[in-house]
Amino acid sequence: LRSEGNFKRATKLLSPLYMRLPKERKVHGLFGKLTAVAVDVLHNGGSEEEVVLRVREMLGGKCEEM
Repeated sequence: LRSEGNFKRATKLLSPLYMRLPKERKVHGLFGKLTAVAVDVLHNGGSEEEVVLRVREMLGGKCEEM
């Protein structure tokens, strides 16, 4: 059940970030990959801020500030 909570938190964190990406960056499977990383960070005790930083690193800093 803990992982379900982490999944919910991860998707709520990622959704606004993902929506700000340019259309050409939104490829099939990207949201799922980002979600997997976010859930992993949260599962290992990371903070929501760490999730955002990790995702921005993965995207090469190509998204607007949240």
